[in-house]
Amino acid sequence: MSEGTEIRCWAYVTYSFADVSDVIATVLGAPKTLKVNVAGFEIGRDVVIEVTKLDLSRHPPHEPNAPAATVHLQWKAASNASLFPKLSARLMVYPLSAGETQLDLFGAYTPPGGVLGSAADALVMRRFAEESLQRFLDDVVEAINRALVKAS
Repeated sequence: MSEGTEIRCWAYVTYSFADVSDVIATVLGAPKTLKVNVAGFEIGRDVVIEVTKLDLSRHPPHEPNAPAATVHLQWKAASNASLFPKLSARLMVYPLSAGETQLDLFGAYTPPGGVLGSAADALVMRRFAEESLQRFLDDVVEAINRALVKAS
């Protein structure tokens, strides 16, 4: 991941690792809008997400012999990208049990605007980045659930 402010969030789904790994690329390839809540109003920004690498050689933290998939991502605002943070992330997907799969999302973002952007980051941007990353992961979980319900 690139340098920047780091964020981690996680979620799990009640599907097997094999089922989740079958649909994860499709789910991540769909267009995305990152959303945050500001003073009771939901605002969103369309983003361009690029899958930069798929790594099947990693293993989950709790079990060095278990399978895992790590998807490396980068995203930026679809328009006026220089005004918004850029994010590099790593989504690790691994089994918790035969019917549960963990999704760990580690992200690092770089605020726009140099020194002024860093000051704004300290005041508000980190909270927005944390919320948008968690909502992104929640959206991924919903998309996995929809894809696997359709498949059954």
